[in-house]
Amino acid sequence: MLKNGNFKKKNNKVFYTLKKDCKLSRQVIFLLMNLAKLKKQKIIRICMHIDDKLKTHEMLIMHIKPISVGPLKQAKNFLSYHIIEGEMLIRIFDNKGKEINKYMLSNHNGFKSLRLKADKFRKIITKSSFAIFLEITNGPFKDSDTIWLNNKSKIRIQKDYASILNL
Repeated sequence: MLKNGNFKKKNNKVFYTLKKDCKLSRQVIFLLMNLAKLKKQKIIRICMHIDDKLKTHEMLIMHIKPISVGPLKQAKNFLSYHIIEGEMLIRIFDNKGKEINKYMLSNHNGFKSLRLKADKFRKIITKSSFAIFLEITNGPFKDSDTIWLNNKSKIRIQKDYASILNL
């Protein structure tokens, strides 16, 4: 299906469009979610940009079940989230790991869209049985651009971004 949909596989959980025009129907999105669930994956990401060198990165992200990702940040200008299905909590932290803000995104109650400074640590927590959302930021991007805040409030550089997808 992904081959027919003009996507290329980066790894088992990340796919890129092969064409500048990317179309995803609700049926295809839920089919991808069900395939990921069958493969016992927690996240699937469809990158609607052709490669990481582009100036705009638009990603359809599906959390197959309730999970938590982060705290992490990138040295980028902006980051926005747009909820399609489900609910997720986005917690914002300072460089020492102290929570400074939180936002609930929901297709029922709460915010539908949120734009943040990408250089702040954030943690995304799925609050519903699954979540589908868009994440948009500026590029270019390298896996090593992701900075993680670990449990001891020390910052470390993530060398392999794909490892967050293997939660």
